Amino acid sequence: MCFRFAIMGAGNIAVKFCHAVSLLEDCEVVAVAGKSPERAERFAGNCQMKHYYDRSSVEKFHFVDEQTENRFFMKFMGDKMSGRIDKQIVYEYLIAVPKGKVVTYGQIVEFLGNKNLARSVENILHENPDGDKYPCYKVVNAKGNLAKNYAFDGVGCQKMRLEADGVIVNNNKVDLKLYQWSYTDNERLLRIIKMERYFDELLEVNLKNPGLLRISKVFQDKIDILEEYYYSRLWLQDYECDERGELPKNLKRGVLSQDSLYNFFAEIK
Repeated sequence: MCFRFAIMGAGNIAVKFCHAVSLLEDCEVVAVAGKSPERAERFAGNCQMKHYYDRSSVEKFHFVDEQTENRFFMKFMGDKMSGRIDKQIVYEYLIAVPKGKVVTYGQIVEFLGNKNLARSVENILHENPDGDKYPCYKVVNAKGNLAKNYAFDGVGCQKMRLEADGVIVNNNKVDLKLYQWSYTDNERLLRIIKMERYFDELLEVNLKNPGLLRISKVFQDKIDILEEYYYSRLWLQDYECDERGELPKNLKRGVLSQDSLYNFFAEIK
């Protein structure tokens, strides 16, 4: 289901709503001229979205005007984001799995910390947009069996890719005693991946719209969480863990760079 919003006007609420909602995959945002066609056209151009001069052209859209209260926006974002897995966290976990190792669906669920997410994990893996970038071929079931419905050309392809990594596959089954990834510090791994996701999102917003993070409150929660993490003992422990070489080699960890975070906070303040 695609949520469609039409922005009336180009004030602070419209800007905040537009930029935040546009980050969600299943949303479309357009601009409607209203009383100021030139301003709406310029606003649409700056935000890289479609614009219309006639409100009747977008009758099926939800309208957001300057009188829209912030609580409507927050409720929408809360409803959209609560109770769903951030797919990218699962994909980043797959990247962290070393070459020559496999993980089970149960391991991913355990990593996420919610036993009720098994079905969601399966769906996310099946929806993998890039099998080369996010190696879901490394995922097997609790007995080591390959996926019958492997998303990229079936079980034969999964077998071939595992064998290319040095994993021996017999009768479409992997010996978990030999090849299962044994990393167990899920709390630390999940924390770093989540912080990295916040950092990436904020960097993207700041790159596309310099100065927006200074004036908009939409992203303030994530900025606060990231800043609190940076100045906490947890960040220092994660940093030291990285320095000792205890984190997965392929784990993305820009958030553990002192210079990167320091420069980012200095820029947006």
